[in-house]
Amino acid sequence: METSYQEFSRFADNNRKQILFKIIKNKRGKGKIKTIKKINKKAQTEQIFFYIFAIIVTAVILFLGMKAIGYTKTIGSQVDLARFITDVNNGAQKNFDLGTGSLTKIDLYNPLGTKIICFLNPKENIDFSIIKDSKLLQEISSLSKLKDSNMYIGVENELKAYNIENVKAKNGIQCKQEPFSGLSLIFENKGLYSEVEIK
Repeated sequence: METSYQEFSRFADNNRKQILFKIIKNKRGKGKIKTIKKINKKAQTEQIFFYIFAIIVTAVILFLGMKAIGYTKTIGSQVDLARFITDVNNGAQKNFDLGTGSLTKIDLYNPLGTKIICFLNPKENIDFSIIKDSKLLQEISSLSKLKDSNMYIGVENELKAYNIENVKAKNGIQCKQEPFSGLSLIFENKGLYSEVEIK
């Protein structure tokens, strides 16, 4: 749309509050009119507050989402550990209920982050030399003196002790370090107890 400067001035005076104009003049003195909508200052501040609000809401959603993921992971590892203990208890009880000399083999999936699994006889002198990690060796030997537990599981950075009824470890101690995804337990009924061996 081309027009003279005078027409443009008259038009601009009439509509000054609503629209800003920019004239691009050519060599003959005539120009094209480009319209740019005038942005209200109030609208500019509202837009800034909208962006700030959106950033805050996004940060809160991300924070709560990460917290929920962490909580779910913790609950998942606790469920894995509880399932593992239940499976060991069930296998030991099943073998103990059978006749003397009976063998029962159970295959288990380890809880996530398992560093070591040990069975030991707490009231006997135990040779802890089969445990290669000195820190775990020290923790298990000190815990075995304080507790009557016969199974120890090192999950992540924590050593947990459990008592499995009617179970003794073959040769006084049975351990498997870094068992990765799974292991097999062989229970042999000895009459008064079941003897466990880790394979």
